[in-house]
Amino acid sequence: MGAGRKTVALPVILAGLDEMIGLQMARTFARRGIEVIGIAKRPDQYGCATRYVKRQIVANTYGDEVIPALVELGKSLERKAVLIPCIDETVLRVSRNRALLDPYFMYALPEPDVVEMLTDKATFFRFARKENLPIPKTFLISSKDEARAAASDIRYPCILKPALKTPKWWSTFFQKALMMKDAREFMSAYEKMEPFIELLIAQEWIRGGEGALYSSNCYYDKNGKPLVTFIARKIRQWPPMTGVASLSEECRDDTVLALSNLIFGKVPYHGFGYLEVKKDEATGEYLMIETNIARPTGRSSLAEGCGVELHYTMYCDVVGL
Repeated sequence: MGAGRKTVALPVILAGLDEMIGLQMARTFARRGIEVIGIAKRPDQYGCATRYVKRQIVANTYGDEVIPALVELGKSLERKAVLIPCIDETVLRVSRNRALLDPYFMYALPEPDVVEMLTDKATFFRFARKENLPIPKTFLISSKDEARAAASDIRYPCILKPALKTPKWWSTFFQKALMMKDAREFMSAYEKMEPFIELLIAQEWIRGGEGALYSSNCYYDKNGKPLVTFIARKIRQWPPMTGVASLSEECRDDTVLALSNLIFGKVPYHGFGYLEVKKDEATGEYLMIETNIARPTGRSSLAEGCGVELHYTMYCDVVGL
């Protein structure tokens, strides 16, 4: 910048202010003096009551309606803004509509085919198998016959979860995955899910408690270089066994970091990258559970609280600071 020239921070658009992650991001950026504009499907949610967001737009962040809402917002802005999707559904829609959004927004996303492959848990597991990545024994289920075969072959306990978590899933089951103790419970759960879930994932339970669960939150620049990395370990989660972290701690685990860099290094990657890993208490093996891509996660704010500026790094990289 030339001498005496003032730098004006570009605003941040949070698509998903009504999510826990959206509220965390609003606080992170507003405390840096960056204007935050929120988009929410449910304006009555607690996140939308935050004092850090002065302008809010109501739009369905889970559906295609979010795109025209973003375009209309973009046209009203004096300059480009940094767009941060806070949920997988919005990540997918932003990726699929880049040509419409590029005139108004800057964002960090990998190539469209990488977004599609890593967002869908089923394609992620197919990719992991192809690349010989360490994952627990996994079955992809799209029919009753496949469900029966998996139920008879899998080791119990195991978990059942959808390839892509939809609003219908959350409103019916209220958690990320369900624990199955035997084949009878497995088939009973499958029959409840079958009418509205096209593809289910059955996965052997990795032995160990919450303390064996690790996460890697990283930000990769457009050349795939990890500009910032943060490793955490769960201490407590809700619901127990298959829930979201309610207490975690920063830790150093070079194996977890190496696995994160391994998987995101196998594709042209750009943006936030999250990998969840569990250490099998019986074998000591680290196994990949799932990825979240191109968005903040529930443990992202832990990084900020520990002094690791995960999100501001992304912001600076995207806007060229």
